[in-house]
Amino acid sequence: MKKNYALSPKDNRHADSLPVKDFLMTLIYSFSVLDHDNLIAPDEKLIFLSEIQKRFEGIQNATNWGFDMRSCELGVDLFGCQNHTYSHQHVRALYGSIFNSSEDFQMGKKLYKFAIDDLSSDGALWREASRSKWSWRYYAHALGHLLSIAEIYRLNGEDLYSYRSEISGFTIHDAIAFYFRAIQDPKLMWQYASKLEGVKGRDDYQNYKSTEYLNQLVTETELAGTKNWFYIYRNQFPDHPNTLLGDNLVPVFKNQIYSGNNMGFLAQCIYKSAYQKTEFSLNSPRNAPKLKANKLYGSNDLFYFIKDFKRDVNIQENEIMISSDDSFSAFIGGDIRFTVDTIRFSTWLDVEFSRSNLNDGDIKFLWVIEKNGRGFFSRLHEGFIASKNVCGKFQDAPEESLAIYFRTANNDLLEKQECYLRTLEANISRYDFDVLNSLIESSSQLLNLIVATKPALKKFSDIVPEYDYQNAELTEKVTKFDRSEKSMRSKLMCLQSEFQKRGMQNLLSESDVLVLAKHFEGDSKRKNKHSLIKAGLSDETVAQNKKYLLRLLNFTGSSAEFCQKPIR
Repeated sequence: MKKNYALSPKDNRHADSLPVKDFLMTLIYSFSVLDHDNLIAPDEKLIFLSEIQKRFEGIQNATNWGFDMRSCELGVDLFGCQNHTYSHQHVRALYGSIFNSSEDFQMGKKLYKFAIDDLSSDGALWREASRSKWSWRYYAHALGHLLSIAEIYRLNGEDLYSYRSEISGFTIHDAIAFYFRAIQDPKLMWQYASKLEGVKGRDDYQNYKSTEYLNQLVTETELAGTKNWFYIYRNQFPDHPNTLLGDNLVPVFKNQIYSGNNMGFLAQCIYKSAYQKTEFSLNSPRNAPKLKANKLYGSNDLFYFIKDFKRDVNIQENEIMISSDDSFSAFIGGDIRFTVDTIRFSTWLDVEFSRSNLNDGDIKFLWVIEKNGRGFFSRLHEGFIASKNVCGKFQDAPEESLAIYFRTANNDLLEKQECYLRTLEANISRYDFDVLNSLIESSSQLLNLIVATKPALKKFSDIVPEYDYQNAELTEKVTKFDRSEKSMRSKLMCLQSEFQKRGMQNLLSESDVLVLAKHFEGDSKRKNKHSLIKAGLSDETVAQNKKYLLRLLNFTGSSAEFCQKPIR
């Protein structure tokens, strides 16, 4: 509230004022609980009411998106009365309940009855079912608002759940029954989803048979909040056939919920019965002390986050731009060239900012790993494939991207990420793994520089935690070539031994070994045959041994790794 977040529709790019409505819902629900339990002082109560009032006045002008339901007509004009209109009436019902505004409160009932009257002949919320592959999510979104409105009325002594339409003949139970039938037989949803309403131009919008959003229902994930509505329904109707069927189709209480799906609260928490068992503990650093010792991550009561490390980070080219920004998440992505401790990187990078409010949520880097690419990331491909096979895929990460979480409250994600890193370490060279580690340690500096060097990304400066150089941890720089005297002598002895095993006549003299062991210590540049001659080796020795000595000098692994195969 101090930052005037979501004060009016003009404060964001959503003409329909989504962030204002979302914030209003959370404000009003929070205020109601605090006030009911006498946990708010009189002066604080006035602040809450004033902030709610200001934002409510801001959305009253959003008439094109359903504040007054003027475009709601049964069976026609999909966009005249869909989920945006539902959310307006959800807000108005909440507002009316705390400000004793009968006009606003009654709009909740008006919308609820309209939605039931408007059900198609098979009981479907047809407006939300017509949205290509997103239909599964939009349908859940609409159910969430309808059930929330019914709960507001229930808590104020009026039963909307029992309303049976004289027009459609249905109740809310029929809309839910259709949803569950469609989960069992997706063709029922596809007959609507194939109309591609309101999604043309989106990526992959014609793929209405995709299971991407259906999987948010039928798998154990809770990240998107698509099941939020079901926690209300199964609590209020534990013995209804819909609930008995739904509990077999929709896994619940397997993981902690992370999004209210624009409902203003997390129903999994509010509607969990006292005897309900869960298969998780709340994902908070408090509940996973073993991760507090993680060398990469620090923690507070809310998040794990990559610590600040002292790395030398410089950006040469930054083409990263905003690719999407909505109430659920923001993506920035593009080509970038930069160095970390003089190691060069050139790649495409995506960064996702998940959110339920403006400044919270996971932040993750998505590094593209191309099989046939060039440079550092392509060298990780074999290990990356092995990691996916061993650890499983990150559900919300693109197939070709390595997800590195900069900030998260979910220790399960960090455990999976740790599995990826350990598998990568076993399948790539020691040098490449050290480089990857230094890249991860540079995350805070890099993200701050990306945002600071691109005016279009300025809006993210409040989301990205500021890099603290003064208190950053010192860390060892990656040494590409281990040319210490000890390492060089070890590798030279292994090479000499291999020459003898193979009966080769290329044995080096003791003086040659001494020259090579000491001359290149501390030198981190790649070497060629002229480097060998300048070091003092004879032309004849270089001519005979160039292939073997240059491989030894430019080897990027440890001496032990070299000695496994001195001659390739």
